[in-house]
Amino acid sequence: MTSAIVSTTMKTDSTDQDKKLLLMLIIAYSIVILAVCWFAFDSALQFFRYILSHTSTTISPAGEFKR
Repeated sequence: MTSAIVSTTMKTDSTDQDKKLLLMLIIAYSIVILAVCWFAFDSALQFFRYILSHTSTTISPAGEFKR
């Protein structure tokens, strides 16, 4: 009977540790995913800025495009 109580207690400790580990993994993965998305967005923004800086299209006060 004592061994049944000990094994039940160890199981609850194990599930608590598993939950903590799962929570830490979710937080770590979400930070990594956010970092990847940020750098992808930043590089795309730099690419668009590069393209726009090399175009000579301007808008006149009348709203017409000039080249």
